[in-house]
Amino acid sequence: MAVLNRSADILFVVGTDTGVGKTVLSLLLIQFFYARGYTPFYLKPVQTGCEDPYDTDSDAGFIYRHVKPLRNRAPADSIIYCFRNPKAPIFAARDEKRTIDLSLIERAVTEKAVMHAPLVIEGAGGVLVPVT
Repeated sequence: MAVLNRSADILFVVGTDTGVGKTVLSLLLIQFFYARGYTPFYLKPVQTGCEDPYDTDSDAGFIYRHVKPLRNRAPADSIIYCFRNPKAPIFAARDEKRTIDLSLIERAVTEKAVMHAPLVIEGAGGVLVPVT
C-alpha cells in the first residue's frame, strides 16, 4: 500500500451546482480508499437543506449509510454547520441568525487531516456559492 502524504492528501469535491453528483463522487472516493486499506474521512463543513446530520437529506447521513465501516458511527462528526434552508450557506446561516466561522472549519480540517488520510471534503452547492 502506498503511503499518503498527510499534508497533501486532502481532496476537495466541488461542482457547478447542487445535485450534480458531489456526494456520490465523495461516496465513491471514501469506498475506494477504505477498500485499499486507507483511513479516509468525509467532511461536509457546511450542509444546507437538512434538519440535522441524521435526517434523510443529510449528505453525511447518505455517506455513512453506504460505507460499511461508517454505519455505526455518527454522521454529525462529518458536519460542522447544518442549516435547514436549501440555499447558499451565507443566506441559510443568516435565516437562522447564525454566522459561519471559517477558523472553526479550518481547525476541523487540520484535526481530521492529522488522523485520517485522505480527507475528502465536499463543498456546498456550486463552486461559486458564497459561504461567508
